[in-house]
Amino acid sequence: MYLHVLQIHERALPSAMQKLLLLIVSLMGASALVVGPLAPAHVARAASPTMACNGGKGGKGGKTPPKDKWLFRPKVNKLVQEADSAEGVKDILLTASTEKLLLKMNWKYRRSAGHKIRKRAAQFGVEVPHEFAAFHVRPRNTPKHLLVPSIAE
Repeated sequence: MYLHVLQIHERALPSAMQKLLLLIVSLMGASALVVGPLAPAHVARAASPTMACNGGKGGKGGKTPPKDKWLFRPKVNKLVQEADSAEGVKDILLTASTEKLLLKMNWKYRRSAGHKIRKRAAQFGVEVPHEFAAFHVRPRNTPKHLLVPSIAE
């Protein structure tokens, strides 16, 4: 009989120990959640200066826009707006200084400016020369130093 009780007790003991172990582990997990992470946040990484990011990871802090964007394009747009008649197109747009300005531009902006100039000239019935500002040169991305102005100063 004693042997029979001992066998029952041995079976009950592991489940009671399991319950106790489960209770201890759950208490440890709950206390860890309340306390927080092991390492405090201010020790985990160094403080960095809080400055606005302006495009770079050092140096001068980013690239400046190309001259075509802030220098040449506004000038061409202003010239196109000032040419408000057929004489204005001939005197303002189809000049050596305008052509020199266009030849300094990047090929993409030069092409865009050429469209604007041709469109403005077409409004007043003025013919733009085919060679003006090297619009006829292929490939279009020919280096600037190889472009030759068509109008002599």
